[in-house]
Amino acid sequence: MIRRSQFLEYVDRFPSCRVIVIGPSVLEVDVPCDMPHLAADRPMPAIAYSEHSDHPGSAALTAATVAALGGHVTLVTPLGTGAIGKRLAAVADLNDVEIVNVSQAVSCPQLARFLTAHQRQLLQLRRDWHAFEAAGDGNPTLDQSQIERIMASGDDGLGCVCVVDGQPRMNHGTMVQALIEAAGSRGHLDGLRCSPRQGAVREPLRDGAFDHLICNETECRALNESRTGNGHGAPDALQAARGLAGTWSRHVVLTQGPNGVTAVSAGANVTMTPIPRRFGRPDGHWPNDAGSGLSFPGSIRWPSQPGRVQPRQRSWPARRRA
Repeated sequence: MIRRSQFLEYVDRFPSCRVIVIGPSVLEVDVPCDMPHLAADRPMPAIAYSEHSDHPGSAALTAATVAALGGHVTLVTPLGTGAIGKRLAAVADLNDVEIVNVSQAVSCPQLARFLTAHQRQLLQLRRDWHAFEAAGDGNPTLDQSQIERIMASGDDGLGCVCVVDGQPRMNHGTMVQALIEAAGSRGHLDGLRCSPRQGAVREPLRDGAFDHLICNETECRALNESRTGNGHGAPDALQAARGLAGTWSRHVVLTQGPNGVTAVSAGANVTMTPIPRRFGRPDGHWPNDAGSGLSFPGSIRWPSQPGRVQPRQRSWPARRRA
């Protein structure tokens, strides 16, 4: 039986804290289509479609997921002033997300996927993708009015969790540092998910400004290398997480993709738990939780399923005996 873990307790706190998600966003468009025949003038497929559905991507997807888990989310992202950015802001999954547009000069990128009835992807179109890939070329900043707007909910008694969701080249240092200082001065900073590339967010780890550190395996190893200073780090991410938890006396939540989540307490106690599939399931239960009794807390507003393409399973025929 899977017991209730520190990660689930952490998710339970989402309705009582302000979650700040920082990073670039993408408008993902799923286009159901058909390929009835080849084009008449040349040998290429003719794709027919009549409708589409918009979904959040990248940092916007992170914000929508946290909102679905009951969190009070503020999305800090560059959307620009174009039609794509406005479409992304109007997506139903982001109805409960407060959006702070940190850049009016960029164009929000769009990713369109043309899918068959069996969710097989025929074609993928990327529009203004250079703005997403080159996000690290700039150093976006927040003015004082935007910082006050983000911190407003914290002044009402909600804590603050800072989530950095960005490209490897993105430089969030200035924005993250400004939010950390603003939240720390109000005593609202409860958690932080940081990237090892963001030097500006390492010092608050040592200062003890929060209780939880959320990181993936790569980030955990890099932070442990920074802690030890030997350039080699731990042989595995779990050992690195134990080192971080023991040194900084903080709870470390290690995200491991399809392998689930491992929570390491400040006392080096390790708890492993599965994670829900994308946006979980409509019934609110964790996958593969037969008999565990686990479910998401409270009444959860589930966003629409983005319709991801699943890998096709191939079954091989049984070998005939001679």
